[in-house]
Amino acid sequence: MLAKGHSLYCSQSSYVLMQAALKAGIRARYVGLNGHVVMEAWYDNDWHMYDPDAEVIPQDANNRILSTDELATTPIILASVYSGIKTRFILFITSRQDNSYVAYPVGAYFEWKSQVLLYVEKLMQVLKNIIPLLLIGFGLIPIPNKTKTSHK
Repeated sequence: MLAKGHSLYCSQSSYVLMQAALKAGIRARYVGLNGHVVMEAWYDNDWHMYDPDAEVIPQDANNRILSTDELATTPIILASVYSGIKTRFILFITSRQDNSYVAYPVGAYFEWKSQVLLYVEKLMQVLKNIIPLLLIGFGLIPIPNKTKTSHK
């Protein structure tokens, strides 16, 4: 993966890194951000984010690797590790409200289906208010009487 450059999608490179961590005995998980996927490893009683696609390992002043949640709330570090062409990733990381954490079963592959289900869930949140209003609206529309009359 490293020798050939960026030949994988973010989800694929994060999966490869997650599998390597799991094989090394390190608990790891996929993190689906709003449009990007990274990997987090659990050690020292906390999650630590690795972004193999953007080649970013976010660290604070003490060289401690941050989690996605910590990085999202530390704009100075976020801007420094995602600089230049990588600034497009900043929005993905700061939009924490719809992150998907896939840790179980261990080694589970993050699939596009979970993102689709996330958007279906968001759509249903809107439709749950609209559908009853539509039904009430249709109930108020009078139905024309279609009785047959014979003309002889």
